[in-house]
Amino acid sequence: MKIGNANSAAISLIMVAFLSLLLSYLPVSAGGLDVSGSISAETLVVNIDEAKLVRLSSPAKSIVIGNPMIADAIAQSPQTLIVTGKSNGRTNLIIMDAENHEISRYNINVRVSQSFRITVYKGPLQRQSLSCSPQCNPVPMPGDSTEYMDKVIRGITNRNKAIQSSSSSSF
Repeated sequence: MKIGNANSAAISLIMVAFLSLLLSYLPVSAGGLDVSGSISAETLVVNIDEAKLVRLSSPAKSIVIGNPMIADAIAQSPQTLIVTGKSNGRTNLIIMDAENHEISRYNINVRVSQSFRITVYKGPLQRQSLSCSPQCNPVPMPGDSTEYMDKVIRGITNRNKAIQSSSSSSF
């Protein structure tokens, strides 16, 4: 076997693995009616702490989230929803019209965005997450050590209180 052929085979294998990984992150759309006549679910992929707009073809009266610990949805207008990822996992969203008929259904996959995110391990139980764009700042993520998360959340809470007190001046 020639060395050139081995390199080509290795590069081909790496490209197939990369494309498989890339395709696994693309949202799958399967909206509409399935053969049984019920509404089939579309898949919506949302990153933790990020929001996505969902535009509806008809006005919604009610929205139901299967697990509000994983995602949240609010109506911006009767035909526009905002879905926010809250923690890793999978849940569903059901949208109903004024007559309580189901008009849309979504499977929601919430994941951690890997862009600009760094995870630091300080021993087996000391995980810390940082968001780096361009400077690195602490950002609490599921799986981080409790001590680290408490410290970061206290810092965020104090910062938010300071911002609110400075912006709440009377005229």
